[in-house]
Amino acid sequence: SLLGVATAVILTFATNALVSGNISEFIQWAAINLIVWALFLSTNYFTSVYQEKTIQKMCTQIRVDFAKGVQNSEFEEYHNLSTGQYISWMTTDLKTIEDIGFKNVYALTGGIFSIVLSSIALLQYHYVLLIATFVLAAMMIFIPNIFTRFIQEATLKLSKSNETLTNKIKTFLEGFDVL
Repeated sequence: SLLGVATAVILTFATNALVSGNISEFIQWAAINLIVWALFLSTNYFTSVYQEKTIQKMCTQIRVDFAKGVQNSEFEEYHNLSTGQYISWMTTDLKTIEDIGFKNVYALTGGIFSIVLSSIALLQYHYVLLIATFVLAAMMIFIPNIFTRFIQEATLKLSKSNETLTNKIKTFLEGFDVL
């Protein structure tokens, strides 16, 4: 987030130099901006790789915990649900947790840092820009909450549909030997 804000700030210095007609200063700021962009992109790459590895470790641990729970369940308790439901939980539902849960936490954290750092930079230019940032940030945070209930209902419906699909595929495949 800091490098992303830095590239924007450096770009203003380069633009100011260009507007004032100082080409050598513009080239200097443009070169600095390229270096910061290179740092930003490389940092972003390594952060993305680390984030994905961490998410995969968390998903693997959830699968292990789930499998242990199934392993420790009683016979009747295990057969209260179909095999397709268990498969759906360990595949589709876990993918939903990964996408909606884990990845959104990382996105929210990065967004908060970006807002804070951008606000500090904007305050250096003019306080009205900072106020506009807070208004827009509030809109970005609260407007999606309006749709949360609809998203949760759609996600639950998707999960149930995937369970049904998995059961039908399982039944189809198990019927192959009979056929």
